Amino acid sequence: MSSSEAKPLLVLSLFVTLCSAPFLGKAFHVDEALYIPAAQQILKSPLAPFDFQFNWYGRTVPYPEVNNTPPLLFYILALALKLGRGQEWAARLILFPFDLLAAFGLYSIARRFLSRPLLPALIVTATPAYLINMGHLMGEKLAAGFGLAGLALLFSALERRSASRYWASAAALAAALLCKYYAAFLLLPAAYWLWRHRAPPGKTALYLCLASSGLAAYWIHGLASSGQLWKTFWIVNRDAARIPTAAPTHQWRSILAFAGGCGLVTALWPYFLTAQRRRWAGAWIIAIALFWPAWDILAGVVRGVDRATGIIFSAGALLALLQLATPSRRLPGLGLWRVWGGAALALSWAYWSVMARVILWLLPPLIFCMAEQLERRWPPRRLSLLYSGSLAALLVLSLALAWVDRRYAGAQRSFAQRIERDSISQGRRVWCDAHWGLQHYLTRSGAVMLDLSQGGWDQVKPGDVVVMSQANTNVILPSKPVKARVSRLRVESAVPLRLISGWTGEAGFYSNVSGFLPFSFSLEPLEEFTVVEAI
Repeated sequence: MSSSEAKPLLVLSLFVTLCSAPFLGKAFHVDEALYIPAAQQILKSPLAPFDFQFNWYGRTVPYPEVNNTPPLLFYILALALKLGRGQEWAARLILFPFDLLAAFGLYSIARRFLSRPLLPALIVTATPAYLINMGHLMGEKLAAGFGLAGLALLFSALERRSASRYWASAAALAAALLCKYYAAFLLLPAAYWLWRHRAPPGKTALYLCLASSGLAAYWIHGLASSGQLWKTFWIVNRDAARIPTAAPTHQWRSILAFAGGCGLVTALWPYFLTAQRRRWAGAWIIAIALFWPAWDILAGVVRGVDRATGIIFSAGALLALLQLATPSRRLPGLGLWRVWGGAALALSWAYWSVMARVILWLLPPLIFCMAEQLERRWPPRRLSLLYSGSLAALLVLSLALAWVDRRYAGAQRSFAQRIERDSISQGRRVWCDAHWGLQHYLTRSGAVMLDLSQGGWDQVKPGDVVVMSQANTNVILPSKPVKARVSRLRVESAVPLRLISGWTGEAGFYSNVSGFLPFSFSLEPLEEFTVVEAI
């Protein structure tokens, strides 16, 4: 590796490390609490990773009924938990190389189409969706590490005619698909680039078969053994289609607002590229119409600031998507960005819920496509100012959001420790009527999940304690009045940004069930814990 190649990678490594370091000790939360039990099961019985019961939707069922994530994630997570002795910071540190692998993949892809690739690659890694989600011990981190490195290896293999890199690329994509099944969408940009380089059809078919072989074998095994994998996939999507937030208008609001807000520059840069005022007017008219109060799920609930934020993000995202659709023969990467962006957009629509960790796959093609156009229109000095200013603004926003996210996760761990000290250690039975991180820490301390299949609130006896949370939607409400003492604890933050709204906002970073925005400008509580002491 030459010094000219090593220097950008060193800068990229330092940047990713500095952005990630303050949040290594973040408590487990959101879907990390769903994956950790399977990893712990693997440490006990490696050949039976899903052979246990789990309560995630209010009923204790076999784990395969609530999980539709392929197994490689759990084995890698099990290794991280084993080596890190279950400590949050240690497990995150052990899997940190996947952050670097993904960043190197992004840079390697960008430098094939951009003359100044480092800052655009840094900008992608600094976006809220990327920076926050890559810090989680979830499938997206591993799929991005394997998948982006796999695409980069493929591009390099075709340029250098390297057979070893060619098949290593297929193996990396196979690993990505075994960490997150929807990573299969990466096969589309891979297939396009193979076609673009006139790879022999037989070799292309073999490459795609190898890249999808692991996931295909897992699905076939699931179908042949019990069919539960397919049943779970169907149930999740069926139930998601029944909730009010599955309405097409809410879906499109969310996709566009997330596409603009999760990257921020994806809502701002298009105005530097689109000189046609008609396009500006058209994008704003469509965005305003989409966020018209008549389309609200609940009348009179959406705050003006959230509606305005959604319109701004969506209008910019529409213009950014038009950059992919606009015919141009001057951009060598345009075909790739179109295929990649189109596949990611379709994934965002087809997935059971719009969420930042799915939209993040749309950000690289949008940002790199616009960067490629900017390089051809702007002088280097002006471009450097735009890149530097954009990166600085993104860091301020993303680190502020990451801090709020850490505060939210830490509150669940702290509150669980308080309940353990005040109730569980005193011999009282504690029921957990919450999920995510609170479930993980409470059940680890000895609490029991409230279970609808066992009677729900009828299980609660005098002297028992039930713990609930406001921001979590998977809670069981009592069907009749409960004689009890009730106390509440609100978790606040002075930073006026929210990723999850449980009251008046529209922040739905982890699922648009909570709102149509990736984040909301708000001072509403982060969380409210309710303690019900039955008497």
